[in-house]
Amino acid sequence: MKFNFIGLKIKDKRIRLFGKVYTIPALWQFVLIIVAGLSCVIIGLIINSEHTTRTQKSVSTHAVLSNTATPEKIEIDNSVKKHILIHISGAVAKPGLVSVEENARLADVIDAAGGLLNDCDLTSVNLASFVTDGSKIYIPRIGETPLCIPPVQTPSKEALKININTAELTQLTKLSGIGESTAKKIIAYREEHGNFKKIEDLLLVSGIGKAKFNIIKNDICV
Repeated sequence: MKFNFIGLKIKDKRIRLFGKVYTIPALWQFVLIIVAGLSCVIIGLIINSEHTTRTQKSVSTHAVLSNTATPEKIEIDNSVKKHILIHISGAVAKPGLVSVEENARLADVIDAAGGLLNDCDLTSVNLASFVTDGSKIYIPRIGETPLCIPPVQTPSKEALKININTAELTQLTKLSGIGESTAKKIIAYREEHGNFKKIEDLLLVSGIGKAKFNIIKNDICV
């Protein structure tokens, strides 16, 4: 028997298997060819689909990794530079109040005041000396005698400390590491519990630990 499909001619086939002769009809052969072809197409589609899915996942993962911003290390400078006020007069360009960093020297104060005048007399002036907050400094002129030079007023270290029982908000925030929020907590604690008996009682205030207390303990009193 012959089978003809769009020019494709298929004849019955005889095959010998285990000593016996079997006849495979042309129609069955055609069906087997169609089934084999469809199977190849389906397998090809499945393989192509899996390859496409893997490629999309790879591209998606790469895009996510590329768009993920690497967190930058932010260095926080906890060292807050404290400034002090000095009153300087005499043979300087800009006499009056000047602000300098804590532990500044007299030379720094003179620079902040615009520098020295031509008629200054530095014979009795120590430019390397340290200055303290609230000091009054006079730079003499040529021809002035020591008796005409107002003395430099240097307050005691105890007078420079901030009393945590009487200090206001602005005074407390001058302490290193004490912001407005912590200063308000100190005042609130003081109003609720009364004056601090000793400076160590400041540790009872929320937000003040041993590390912060050790920084400010030499600048406070009760």
